[in-house]
Amino acid sequence: MSTPQAKADGAKPHDSKAKLAELTRTIEFKWYASHVTVVTFTMIYMLLRLFFSGRFPGFLYKMVFVAASAAFGLIVYQKYTTGQLTPAILSRDDSVHYLYLAVVWLFTMERYFAPLPFAIFSFFHALTYARSYLLPAMYATPPRELAQRIDHVVKKYNEPFTKVAAQVEFGQLIVLILAALRARKGTWIQLLLYVVFFRSRYSVSRYTQGAVKSVEVRIDNLVPAGPAKDIWLKFKAAVAAIPGPVPKPTK
Repeated sequence: MSTPQAKADGAKPHDSKAKLAELTRTIEFKWYASHVTVVTFTMIYMLLRLFFSGRFPGFLYKMVFVAASAAFGLIVYQKYTTGQLTPAILSRDDSVHYLYLAVVWLFTMERYFAPLPFAIFSFFHALTYARSYLLPAMYATPPRELAQRIDHVVKKYNEPFTKVAAQVEFGQLIVLILAALRARKGTWIQLLLYVVFFRSRYSVSRYTQGAVKSVEVRIDNLVPAGPAKDIWLKFKAAVAAIPGPVPKPTK
C-alpha cells in the first residue's frame, strides 16, 4: 500500500480520529487486533507459566487460541466469501491449517510451546498491518523513519523466525510422540489430531520440510547399521505413507 501524500505538515486531530474510527470498523482491523492479542497473551502466558501453575496462565493460554482462531477464521471467511477457497485448495491453505490447529490446542491438553509459532506469525502480521494501515490513518504524512524500520524488521527477520516456528512445530510432534509412548491420558487423541496438521504443513511448507530434513539427516548419521537402522528406515517409510495433500511448496 502506497503512502498517502499530505497537503499539510500534520494531520488535524479530528481527521486522525475519524480515520482511526473508520479503520476500527473494518474486518481487517479485527484481524489485526486478534494478532496483537495472540502476541500479548503468549508473552504473558509463557512468562507466568514458568513460575505459576494456577488457573490464570491456563486462561491466557486458552485466550491465545481464541484470538488465533478469530484471526485465521477471518481470513478463511474472507477467502470463502470471495471464492478464493475452493475445495481443491482447501487442504493446502495455510490459514485453514492454522485455524484447525488453533481449535485443536483450544480444546485439548495444554502444551507450553504451542502458542509460540502463532505468536511469531502474529507479530509479523501485526507489524505489516501497522505499517500499511495504522500509520497512514494516524498521520497525514507517516513517519518515514518508523515505516522504514518496520519494513527492515519484517524483511530481515520474517523468514528466519518462520523457520524457527517450523522447528518448534516439529519439536512439538516429537514431544507428543514421547508423551503418547508414556501412555498419558488423552495424548494419543491429541497426537493424532496434530499429525493431521503436521502432515498437511509438510506437504506445502518448505520450512516444515527443511526442519524435518535437518533432523532426518542427523538421525541417519547417528543410527548405526543393523536392526536399529532397519527400524528407523521402516519408521520413515510409515510416516511418508501417511495420506496428505498433494505436495506443492508455497511457504
